[in-house]
Amino acid sequence: MPDTPARSSPASDQRAVAVAVRAAWQAFFERFREDEQQFERLDYAEDQPRMLEALSNAAQAPVADATLLAEALGHLDRFAQRRFEEQNRRIDELVELCEQMRQRLESSELRRSHLEDECGHSLAIITAAIAHHKLGAPTGLSHPPRLHNLINHLVSHVAPQSPSLDTASYLKTPEAVQRGEAKTDESGLDYERLRRLFRTG
Repeated sequence: MPDTPARSSPASDQRAVAVAVRAAWQAFFERFREDEQQFERLDYAEDQPRMLEALSNAAQAPVADATLLAEALGHLDRFAQRRFEEQNRRIDELVELCEQMRQRLESSELRRSHLEDECGHSLAIITAAIAHHKLGAPTGLSHPPRLHNLINHLVSHVAPQSPSLDTASYLKTPEAVQRGEAKTDESGLDYERLRRLFRTG
């Protein structure tokens, strides 16, 4: 007859369970990402050292404390449910922010397309006017002439008494600010939420 496998004792079974519970407890706290170690993890860690020490002792004791193991498993179950809900909320926030960013990107690309068309038409008109007046290219620039350089070049010829166009100064005037023409952040994104979600800044 084949040998009957030796049955393990209830005490050794309890120790094996204690070892498994201890490993699960330790693994839960090791799964927090690096950016969560000083934030989310601390919300769970109040009882962590005591429980880890108790589980380590239970894994080595002749008879594991069943009440302790049940307590640890109850904590882990609640921890896992709480983490699941927290991560779902964080995912929902990221999805919402990504949708905002997608909408802003589409809007920005549309505005850029219109601006490129307007700049292209304006550049063609200014270039043609400069050629008509036989002015040549602006001089004294450290870069290829930009649209405002060409406009100033043309204006200085057709209206010599007019001041040159200084866009940097114009954007700082109270009138420009009041009309909403000063440089502002128009993204509408919740940067505080972004910093919180990505742990930046």
